Amino acid sequence: MRELPKAGEVYRHFKGNNYEVISIATGSEDGESQVVYKALYAPYTVYVRPLDMFMEKVNRDKYPNAVQEYRFEKIDPEKEAEAAEKKIDQRLIAFLEAKDYQGKLDILDSMEYNVSEQTIIAMAVSMDIELNDGTAEEKFRSLRKCIQTMQMYEGTRLR
Repeated sequence: MRELPKAGEVYRHFKGNNYEVISIATGSEDGESQVVYKALYAPYTVYVRPLDMFMEKVNRDKYPNAVQEYRFEKIDPEKEAEAAEKKIDQRLIAFLEAKDYQGKLDILDSMEYNVSEQTIIAMAVSMDIELNDGTAEEKFRSLRKCIQTMQMYEGTRLR
């Protein structure tokens, strides 16, 4: 059995964003245990989710490309930062070396549920695309849409 979340611990959602557990609460109406957690990205929204749902496995039918086994997995932010500094995502290199927009889109699509926000930002910067604030998923979608637009209007010519 998995260890229950505790206040102050950081968990990664299977779609890539990190969240800090604030508390485990008890529903006043049904007595159900709820996890109270906040996003570690602007605007730092606070959420409540039933403990069972917080701890459940990823639905493989709905998200076949998800890398994590569980919806939320505990991480050590310091170790994650150290590892990220040492590791260059080879898919980023492939993205940078892609010959055309379709190649970039294919690589991006293969990373949909397994890409860090830093990698998305690096990809955008490499193409002179400015992304708005938001979740990693929103930035991913925005980058994808920009590349599709560039493909439509610029064809196979890269800048």
